[in-house]
Amino acid sequence: MDAPDTVLPAFCPVFILPDALNARAEDAAAAIVALLLAPPPPGLVIGPLFIIDGHGMVDLRESFAERLHGRRFAAEVDADSAYQSAIDLAGGQVVGEGSPRAAGMAAPLMIEIGGHTALASDLPASRGAGLLVACADAQMMLSLALRHGRGRACYVQADSGDMPLARLLGALLAQAGGVVTAASAAPGHAWLAAR
Repeated sequence: MDAPDTVLPAFCPVFILPDALNARAEDAAAAIVALLLAPPPPGLVIGPLFIIDGHGMVDLRESFAERLHGRRFAAEVDADSAYQSAIDLAGGQVVGEGSPRAAGMAAPLMIEIGGHTALASDLPASRGAGLLVACADAQMMLSLALRHGRGRACYVQADSGDMPLARLLGALLAQAGGVVTAASAAPGHAWLAAR
């Protein structure tokens, strides 16, 4: 099965595998937020962030909510349209909100959608909000990598117990033509600096 040509090459998807998420959910959230709050490299969109819903997911969501509260992304963006794009994907929900853009209206900075929704839809390519895709299982993550894994750069965070899935995922992402970085640490600024 060939991956569809609907994914923008500016995407830089991040995949955090289960053992890595379970061991370091707060570190992963801190790293993703740091990437999203920094001025993005020209022409790149950080994310989507693909996670298998399970251990560590509650900590990840809570960390996003805490770290994004009252913040703003560095890029001037229309967060309201990014929010609406994700909500239009049937089931998008706000995980982290930033500083108010108007009285009584906080900017959504992290939006979560389900993996089934992401399989059936094009993902919004906006710097207005981070996009968290909750995969039901490893098979769904691999299917999403096939559909949405074409990016100039891809990051796979994995621990030793994640190695079988990390190898499969790395092979799929490499076939899509992007530069794949795999590590046990959460993605940092150096990951994108050479892209």
